Amino acid sequence: MLHMIVHGRKMEALHVPDAWHILPEIYPQKPRKVKITLTLEEPVAKFYRANGRGYQALINDVLNLRRSCGWPR
Repeated sequence: MLHMIVHGRKMEALHVPDAWHILPEIYPQKPRKVKITLTLEEPVAKFYRANGRGYQALINDVLNLRRSCGWPR
């Protein structure tokens, strides 16, 4: 039986569910973000900025979708 020390007291550990080992598949670690400088055409920049807060994440999602489709070929 597993034991753990909590606040100096020895306690029995809780039962760990069988699905514990698949958590990384359900909640994969997000890749680290890297700051870059990107030059866009003005209409493109205006389009994304018009989406308000989070427009950079939207650009990231669009580029990530394009990458996952096998681009560039």
